[in-house]
This record gives sequence, structure tokens and C-alpha cells, in this order.
Amino acid sequence: MPQMVRYESEWFPEELVSSMEKLLCQPLEREFNKAWSTNKDYTFEDTSYAIEMERFGAEDMKLSVEKIRELYPQLLKKCNGMDFENCSIYDVYQEIGGDFCEGIFCYKDDADEDMFVLVMDSGGSFGIREIYQARLREDGSFEIINDFQTKNDGYGRVIRYGDNYYYVFAECNYNLKIYDRIKLHRLGEAPRDECLVIKYVPKFFLWRNIFDVYEGNELEEYMRSIQGDIVSERYLDNGMERDIDVYNGDENNDEEDMCAIDFTNTDVSIYMDKSSFIPSNDSFAWSLRCDFYVYDESGENLSELEKMRVDVSVQTPRLVQMWFKRIGDKVYSFFLYHVEDYNYVLQTTLIEGVDIKLVRSDVLVPQRHFVISEDIWWYG
Repeated sequence: MPQMVRYESEWFPEELVSSMEKLLCQPLEREFNKAWSTNKDYTFEDTSYAIEMERFGAEDMKLSVEKIRELYPQLLKKCNGMDFENCSIYDVYQEIGGDFCEGIFCYKDDADEDMFVLVMDSGGSFGIREIYQARLREDGSFEIINDFQTKNDGYGRVIRYGDNYYYVFAECNYNLKIYDRIKLHRLGEAPRDECLVIKYVPKFFLWRNIFDVYEGNELEEYMRSIQGDIVSERYLDNGMERDIDVYNGDENNDEEDMCAIDFTNTDVSIYMDKSSFIPSNDSFAWSLRCDFYVYDESGENLSELEKMRVDVSVQTPRLVQMWFKRIGDKVYSFFLYHVEDYNYVLQTTLIEGVDIKLVRSDVLVPQRHFVISEDIWWYG
């Protein structure tokens, strides 16, 4: 267990913050994926996240069909004709809050009056959610009191700690689509401003060699010389979530901003158009895209090598960087893969015609730490 960062403020007690830190140490991404797979023996309620949310009363804050029937006749009227026995609670939420409503929570404020929290999908590909605090009118409509945004769905829940209520969600890293932070908004007069983000991100990376058949010191010396660049936020996602540049070795920019090098060691230059692809869709993550070309027999036109095309955004591990370096009298190929979480693998190969030989493998292991801030951010 990594060292916890002590934090306490008027609105965010130390015990609440500490519990969120411990939660981030769990393999949340892996648990979420398992919960939504075909494994019926493991559901979302079995995840560390759901268990911890329940410890803070999240289930009691959900608007249920039972609550609608017992407490809110105006909402029951809006649901008139719905077959509660054969529809999901999310169908009920959409009937009450509209087509983009994903969740409704309710609790009592300081004046013992009913307050509601409505979670609305913005409808955009970026995944932003609009969160509204509201009061229920007699006609079943909502009076919006205030609002804020969350970067993604994040399995948002309303929880209670002491006399305060919070909207908490697991914030997703936009580039890697992993859950590396938890954000809390204190529900009240200013939830947009009274918020806290707890990040669990790499402080640095350990570079470990696990396989090496290269004879000599040149490759090791080269690896040492590039480590600082590779693990920087410019070429590798280390929690900063910035745009990521494409790393180049000895590839030279040539025709139409493409790179070229004889990486097959056959005295034939192969041209490539490399780009870093960071999709907004939650189902895809950062990966490298590359098209390859050679000059045709006339030497005047480039022909695409379609079978060599790199587009692996849906594969695991995903190729995220590729470059080439001449060492001695050979050109070596370097492939950096994102495995999971913040773990990467770098494979060095020697390609000679159709023969491909693995020369070296290195793993990049994150040494993570907690970063806590009162992160006031509006995505609109």
C-alpha cells in the first residue's frame, strides 16, 4: 500500500479522503470490465468501488420505484402507464428526466427538504455529464438550483459523510481510458466550487530490462540515452492527459511530411505516415496509427503497403509509439506498447527482409503517488 497523503478541509474530512485514496489503489478498471463481462458470478455490486460507495449510504440515495410510489405522487403520475415490473430503473429515470437522464438521487437538505440530483448525458462524444441539483415541483417538474459538470459518467453516486452529502465519481483518464482519480463535489450552495480531486498517477517510471540478446554495449547505451524523453509527458501518458507527440528516431522527414528509413535492412527506404490517435469514445484509447509506402518500379509514385498498416486502438496491448534507430550497420525497430494501467512494454526487434528477431524487451513500471487538489474546472 503506498503512503497516503493526509488532507483535511472544512468540507472534505480526512477519513473520507483517505477512503478514496485506498479505493484508488484497487484495480478499478479491471473490476469494472469484469463486472460488465458475461461473468454472471461477478456484478458491479461486487466491485471495490460499489462496496465503498455503499459504505457511505449510496444505495439509500438512489431514487427507486418504491420511493416514487411512497413519497412522490407527482413523479408517479409522470410514470403513468409504465410497467415497473418489466422495465429497468433507467427507463424510469428517462421518463422522469428526459431521454438523456442516466440517474436520479434524492436526499434531505439542512432544512429537511427534499433535494434531487439529476445526471444527464450531454450527448457529445467527449462524454461530459451535466449534474443538476433540483427541487421537485407539485406538477412533477424540477426547479434547478445549481449545476456542475463531470468529465465522464464515472459511476457517479451521492454519498453521505457526517452532515454533508457529496456527489462522487471515478474520473477517467481521457487518453488511456483508465480510472486513476476520484472527484468529489460537496452538494449544497456551491458544488461547482466546493470540489476535490484525488489523483493516483505516476511520479516516475522504473525502466527494467527483462530480455536482451544484443551483443555489445551500443543498444544499452542508446536505451539509457532516450529514457528521459520516452517517459516524459510529451511521448507517454503519465497522468497529465495532454496531447501526445509521435516519437522519431532516425526516420527522416522527406516526402509530404512523411518519414523514411530502411528498417527492413534491404536497401529499400520505406515511407511512413505516423500519427497519435486519441479517441473520445470510451471504448477506445490512445494508440499509434501508421501507413507505409514504397516507391513503385517507375520511382515516381508511392504505393501503399496496405497489409502493413498499423491501426490497433482496440487491441491489447496497444502500440503507442514506434521508431527506428541505426546502431552499428543495422537499423533496429522499437515498439512501445501500453499494457494496462500505467504499465508499458518496449520491444526492440531486428527486421531483415521477412525475418523478424526479438532482440530486447523492457518494461516501464510506474511508481505512483497521490496528488490532491481542490480542482475547480468547468468543461463547458
